[in-house]
Amino acid sequence: MFCNKSLFTISKFVNLNSKINQSFSIILKQNILNLQNSYNVNNYKLNRSYGTRPFPKLPVITRNPSDIRLDNLRNVPGAVKPNVKPLGRGPGSTKGKSAGRGQRGQNSRSGGGVSPGFIGGQSPFYLSARKYGFRNKFRVKFRPLNLNRLQYWIDTGRIDPEKTITLKTLRDSGCSSKKIQRIKLLAEGYEWFKAKINIEVSQASSKAIKTVESLGGTVTRVYFNDLGLRTFLKKKTEDIKINFARCPRKVAKRYDVNQYVIPGREKPPITKWHRQIYFGDVPDTPGNSEEHRAKIEEKKRLENEKLKQLQSDKAKN
Repeated sequence: MFCNKSLFTISKFVNLNSKINQSFSIILKQNILNLQNSYNVNNYKLNRSYGTRPFPKLPVITRNPSDIRLDNLRNVPGAVKPNVKPLGRGPGSTKGKSAGRGQRGQNSRSGGGVSPGFIGGQSPFYLSARKYGFRNKFRVKFRPLNLNRLQYWIDTGRIDPEKTITLKTLRDSGCSSKKIQRIKLLAEGYEWFKAKINIEVSQASSKAIKTVESLGGTVTRVYFNDLGLRTFLKKKTEDIKINFARCPRKVAKRYDVNQYVIPGREKPPITKWHRQIYFGDVPDTPGNSEEHRAKIEEKKRLENEKLKQLQSDKAKN
């Protein structure tokens, strides 16, 4: 068996088709095929007649082919060169004088050109298509929190399940982002959740609520506006001096606590009558009394009777 160097030297001068040394040519062909398969070189590179020209260098394999994967493929150093030509370096470079920009026009000027979509002053094509959809300026963004992540934080001792888990607890423990964000509890990984907790979040899915309550815990959906949420998350509890805002009437059904109160503090007094009527905090107010409601119903009944009388008179005439 010949080494690679001697084999390449002999293959330059020996004619493989000669009948003088047929056995030698068969052995040489077999060795060349073996080299060809091992180095993955095309047939024409090995079988052609090179004469006095140097034999082509075979690629050197520096590692096991079985270790080559898609994530560790790299170009050979020097195989890829940046296709960049120097501009304005004389006529011999083919990019001298005007540097390939031409002689005149706005594209030859520094800072020239037109914006994308410009088609010569006429109406752009994208104006001929109608607009679809809209952006809701009242949208509220929530950061998702799954039950499997919450269980992991409890198992590692970062959250104490014996205490009420608030939005501030989740932020300080690193379970949620450090950003000022509302949190929605989701049920991904519910099959691994085994803790009994009392948690306060902005929103929660029905499956997550069912999972927590089946283990004897509670999920409370609390409302914070932007100012109240920022104050609650950034300040210490003893430093909070404000009363948190009540939720709007339109979204009151989505929350269990319409106005958050820090534990240990009294509920703030209500001064506006329309809030008293809606939330029913003071049942003795005129707006909430049964007498007041009876008067309103009587007034509506009289208006309906009057309307029916007018319609019957028109029908007779």
